[in-house]
Amino acid sequence: MFKQLLITLFVLVFSPVAYGAYDPDDLNGLSFALESIPETKEIQIETEPEFPNPHQLTRATLKSSTFNLASSKIIWTVNGDIKKEGGKLEFETGDLFDAINIVAFVITDENQVFAVKKTVFPRKITILNEADGYLPAFYRGRSQITYNTPVKISVIAEIPKNESEIYKPEEILYVWQTPTKKIDSGYGKTLLSISSPEVLESDIVLVYLFNKKGGVLGKSGVRLKVGQPKIMLYEDTPLEGIRFSKTLFNSSVSQYPVKISAIPFFVNNKIVSSLLYSWYVNSKELPSNEKTVTIVPEGSGKLNIKVKVTDPISKDFFNSETASLKLEANYVPSL
Repeated sequence: MFKQLLITLFVLVFSPVAYGAYDPDDLNGLSFALESIPETKEIQIETEPEFPNPHQLTRATLKSSTFNLASSKIIWTVNGDIKKEGGKLEFETGDLFDAINIVAFVITDENQVFAVKKTVFPRKITILNEADGYLPAFYRGRSQITYNTPVKISVIAEIPKNESEIYKPEEILYVWQTPTKKIDSGYGKTLLSISSPEVLESDIVLVYLFNKKGGVLGKSGVRLKVGQPKIMLYEDTPLEGIRFSKTLFNSSVSQYPVKISAIPFFVNNKIVSSLLYSWYVNSKELPSNEKTVTIVPEGSGKLNIKVKVTDPISKDFFNSETASLKLEANYVPSL
């Protein structure tokens, strides 16, 4: 089928005499000869994804508002090699600088012949985000994004400029936006800083990359997963200090009286020092607003301990968080 379609293409474009000069079994030779067919702008090759990564499965389709492609005959070639007839083309990209030259030969139902060409360069666009939330010194992970927490979003682009160079950040115009509004832009602006996710009015941030001629080089985006701050309870012992290795949760402690510390996670660093701690033991409020309290049981039995943490400054964003636990008062000191 490929052979017959190539012969039809060749005869339509050139002549039966010219075709006689080629080996009819040399299909790739015929396809290279046909690449001299002028390119049309009335048919476009679109790829999905639009800007593929290295070694990524990619699909190519033809789009046109002028021609009826459904009734047209199509042959796809990749780097001069015949791949398939009609429909969509699937191919896998190579390394970063490995260009892929796609040509689609189209014969319309009126026997018009066109060549549609597109060069695909794989590219890598990585987008990262980091929240400036409070973390205890022992914590090795990253802060989660919470309300009223500053967030930094950065993009790293590896986009081929030619067969051996990639674009430098200062050669790229970065346009940052949500799906509905522009946030910021600038050449070399690889970092976007926002005071809190609320100012965006969206959990999606997009970045578009353009060269100095206005051509689109790529795009990427991130969904900001906004959570709640966490309050964790730990025992504060005389010898070890705060025992971060063990969170208190319906468990026993080493001895009574016991010091318990409430540690905030993922709260805006600017408000940590202003937090107020309200402690309750068996629903009775203790006279303390500090993050550490000393619990002295009044007798044996279960202790229902609760702490409510509030920020008096930015109540709209961090109203309150609570943590609670149940302890067994199996030792009552003599007074």
